[in-house]
Formats: sequence, C-alpha cells, structure tokens
Amino acid sequence: MSVSLSNFWKTVEFHPGTYIAEPDYEMLKQGGVLISKLPVYNNKNTLLYQDLPCEPFMGDLQNASVYIVTLNPGSGEDEHTNWKNPDLLRLWKQNLLQQDTKYPFYYLNPILADTGGGKWWLATSKLANIIGYFTEVFGNRDKALEFVAKNICDIELCPYHSESWSDKHNNVVNKIPSVQATIDFLKDHVIPGVINGTKTLIVLRRVSEINKLLSGVTFDYNGKKIKFDDLDRLFPDRVVFYRTRGLATGAHLNPEAPQAVGGKLLLNRLKELI
Repeated sequence: MSVSLSNFWKTVEFHPGTYIAEPDYEMLKQGGVLISKLPVYNNKNTLLYQDLPCEPFMGDLQNASVYIVTLNPGSGEDEHTNWKNPDLLRLWKQNLLQQDTKYPFYYLNPILADTGGGKWWLATSKLANIIGYFTEVFGNRDKALEFVAKNICDIELCPYHSESWSDKHNNVVNKIPSVQATIDFLKDHVIPGVINGTKTLIVLRRVSEINKLLSGVTFDYNGKKIKFDDLDRLFPDRVVFYRTRGLATGAHLNPEAPQAVGGKLLLNRLKELI
C-alpha cells in the first residue's frame, strides 16, 4: 500500500541546509538537476532551487472538489524575497501538515495578496474573475476567497521550484519518492473521484509534458486499463487538459477568456457546491 501524499510530507525530513526531501536529494544531486550557486536568474534556468520551500500541493488534499495539476512551482527574481515573508512561511507549513485553516489554498489568503504566488493566482488569467463572481454571489470578497480556497487544490507533480522545465528533468524527477507519492495520490484519490463524479480535474500544463511524468499511470474503467491521457475524452464534463502550447502557456482559468475551457469548468463546478 502506498504512503499517502499528506503522510509523506508530514513525516519527511529535509536534507540539511535545503528544502529538498531527504529521500529525493541524492537522486536529484546525481541527476545534475539541483542548482549549486544561489540564487541564479536568467529566465531560462531549468535547475531546481534547493533553498526555496518546496510546494508539492496547495489546498485541502482530501476534501477539495477541483484539482489543478501542473509540473512544478515556478521562480523568478523576487521569489527568494517572497519567502522571507513570515506569514507565507507559516501558512506554507500549515498546508504541508494539512492543518485546518480558513484558506487551505493559501495564496488566496488576503495577507498573501502581495506575494508572488498571491499575484500569480489572483491575476485575470487565473482566479480573479472566479473570485469576482463569488464576491457578487456572497456579497463579500473574503467569503468568496474562503469558499474558493476550500474547494480547489493545486497539485505540483514536482514540488521544487525552477524558472523553466526541460526534458532532462523527466528522466530524473519521475523516479524520486516525492513524485511517486504524488502520482499515487492521483491514482488512488483524484482519478477515482473523477470516475465517480465527485472530483473535477484541470491539467494546466500542456498535457504532452505532463504525460512524460504520468506515462505509466493507468486506471480501471469498465473492466479496461485506461491511460491518464484518456481522461478528458472519457469525462469531458469533469476533466480538462490543455493540449495546445499557447493555451497551456497562458494557463487560463478565466471563464470569460476565449477557449478558457478550464475556467468555465472550474466556475461551473464551484457553482454546484453553493
């Protein structure tokens, strides 16, 4: 039986002086994907930062209704400054331990609105219009933020920050224990929920890239083994994959944007929960 994703991160120790899970460290080091001199910014850096807190997920792992999947958390010149924020560090730790909180999706907590993650998720192309819709419904922005934060969960296939991603990662990252724990969580919790209609899945990153990490993931459906890549075709009312480069790059969750099928699905699913 696989170790649950929440238990993995509740009990893991970090390699000394880093935010790399000890079970992952040697494989990543030997694979040559960890950055050695910190920080380095050039907008094309594909190495994984070991001094930035890992973010394997954000939200209520067990009880969310909508799961958003992408490759790994990004980075930029302001990221190390962002993580000097004591509120961010505190809320990040609470999330890693899955402690009860008003805003499980912690970047929707108003006190983090000015952080890099807060700005990214509250951009017009992400959750701004979703929040705006429910602000009108509830007549209160804080209630809207709380509602959305309790019902969506972000899953990062690789928990470590980088500015970009390359094929080099796929041969190393897909073998590390933390990624395997994430894949098991998708197989054991999210995909069964999609099949029985209780969960919605939105894969923001281009699915051809995601599938390089999930190529071996299959699930049982009507007596057959089905690949992860088939989910959106089987369940178009509850699964969205971003299959084109332009759409994936924009990572649109704005339900008003052209072709923003993920945003429309997210909004409709949240409406059902009111």
